[in-house]
Amino acid sequence: MKFIHKGLNVNHRFEEKTFDYPRVTSVLGHFKNWGLIKWRQKLGDAVADFEMNRCASRGTATHETIEEYLKNKTVTYKSVLSMGLFLNMQNYLDMITNIRCLEQKLVSHNLELQGTVDCVAEVNGSLSVIDFKTSNKPTEKPRDTHLLQTSAYAIMYEELYKEKIESLIIISADELGGNKMFRRDFSEHKNKFLEFLNKYKEDIKQWAKNQKH
Repeated sequence: MKFIHKGLNVNHRFEEKTFDYPRVTSVLGHFKNWGLIKWRQKLGDAVADFEMNRCASRGTATHETIEEYLKNKTVTYKSVLSMGLFLNMQNYLDMITNIRCLEQKLVSHNLELQGTVDCVAEVNGSLSVIDFKTSNKPTEKPRDTHLLQTSAYAIMYEELYKEKIESLIIISADELGGNKMFRRDFSEHKNKFLEFLNKYKEDIKQWAKNQKH
């Protein structure tokens, strides 16, 4: 299969620049995740750190293979596990066309925010922000943090390229052989992220105020 890449005509070039804005992942990780805290307490720090590093490596390896595939390059597999996860996703990857962005930095000067989006492309004719996820076991619905994350990228993309995003798509594969593609309307989640971001900024402002006393 040959993937179509649609060029974006923009005047600004910011990939080489560094902005003093928080990253989307830092914003989402700011507030305590009690589920993660309980999980770490159950396993112990050493085992939890090992598992988190293993999952991060798994995700990176799978992402690299996906990027090669979507760029029409020769696909290489970094491990047997990442190969299996990629192959589990492939039927959904083949639905992607007219790719705008792939592992590309985005920035919003309006929100003072930056991040790197996995993919912006069309799926079934709908321009979508697409995120690729790997997991240990199947999931029945997308995580709230994943929808907040893709909403942030959608807002930044629209600001930069003046092109309307319709959908948020999470493509996932798990170690038990399952795969899913979740699609949600961006319009239903945009304000949820903006509310989350406002809480983050209020919290940071309060923290800075406390440091002065």
